[in-house]
Amino acid sequence: MFSFSQGGATGPKVRAALLALLTDGGLTAAEADGLIDAWEGQFLATPGRRLLLRLEPADYERFCPIKVTPTPAVMERVGLILYECPE
Repeated sequence: MFSFSQGGATGPKVRAALLALLTDGGLTAAEADGLIDAWEGQFLATPGRRLLLRLEPADYERFCPIKVTPTPAVMERVGLILYECPE
């Protein structure tokens, strides 16, 4: 957990940790950057505490199955769960 309002990790440290979490999960650096850019306000600029979990691929597929036609040669999906911790 990171707390921005109480001197926790800074934006660049959190961004680097998120980038590693997403690329370790199978996204390219460009894809991970795009996701972080889209959620930057929520992940990096909003005071408070939050917990971000990455689902394992098998769990994500079980909870959110997907069928794509035509079947892609490679498909990487990263499931995230965001929990806003009460203050």
